[in-house]
Amino acid sequence: MSKQRFSAQNDSCPICANPATYVTTLESEEGQSYNVCRCTSCSLAFIDSPIRTDHAHSCYKPEFYDSTMCAVINPLRKELERRVVLAQLRKLAEFIKVPGRILDVGCGDGIHMKLFQELGWEVHGTEVSAFAAQHVGREYGIDVWLGDLLSAPFMQEQFDVIQLRHVIEHLTDILPTISRVHGLLRPGGVICIDTPNRGLASRLYPIINSALIPLANVGQKLMNRPLRQSQRPCDRWGNLHPPEHNFWFTPQAIIILLKTMGFRKIWIKTSYRGHPEHYPSKFLLRGEKESWWSRMWLNMDMLGSMVGAGDILIAYAQK
Repeated sequence: MSKQRFSAQNDSCPICANPATYVTTLESEEGQSYNVCRCTSCSLAFIDSPIRTDHAHSCYKPEFYDSTMCAVINPLRKELERRVVLAQLRKLAEFIKVPGRILDVGCGDGIHMKLFQELGWEVHGTEVSAFAAQHVGREYGIDVWLGDLLSAPFMQEQFDVIQLRHVIEHLTDILPTISRVHGLLRPGGVICIDTPNRGLASRLYPIINSALIPLANVGQKLMNRPLRQSQRPCDRWGNLHPPEHNFWFTPQAIIILLKTMGFRKIWIKTSYRGHPEHYPSKFLLRGEKESWWSRMWLNMDMLGSMVGAGDILIAYAQK
């Protein structure tokens, strides 16, 4: 089996090249071990272990396309994503004339491309999952390049907008990929990135949860129930679950990455999980009722987004 390793060494950040410290080791469902490192400068958390390409691609399973998360199955998702796209267009209009030509990297079930197409855009997509690419072609009649962006046969300066919505955290060749995005954008073109952020709620969750375990165990003892265990490393680093998610960004890391790749006029904000214009609620899509515990963390995430520390990071930058 071929292996793929990040371009950085174990003691340096792949984004800013400053020293990084080993934090812990995570184990994937397949039993592979992965090292978690954190940059001492930009606070990027990342997996610095061999990543097998076939394992990374195996994360994109057909089950998604038979679930309520798929727009073809659940019309509510299309309406919620339409609101997201309209919010994107308002921001894009501050950079470029719209509509134009857009490339959706890691397009998933293709709903964003379909919505942009309905609004007059010329749409293109890439996807590493053969099942997903076939789904987009079958349901929407949109051709999708099967493979990663580095192998895609697009022309230099072909696009007005390239978006990576919850894609960048999946990458292995991150610097070459963002460099390719820069080359494919026309002068003045815009890159759009959404990715999990190391925000307030995600940082406080393991601390508070660990503090509550001894209190919870008092009740467990009184009721003669098994005691709760301390958190595992995968709980403390929940947004890092290799080989699917290999990076956990901060605003500083994204800014450094975009500047290094030659982008300018960088706009950054953080949002919360479930924001109607950025990240549709999975509870709403699944028709589930949020527990008081989930609601508490949503409120914490909303508070964090007000001070620039929400759990969703959104970035726009111009070539």
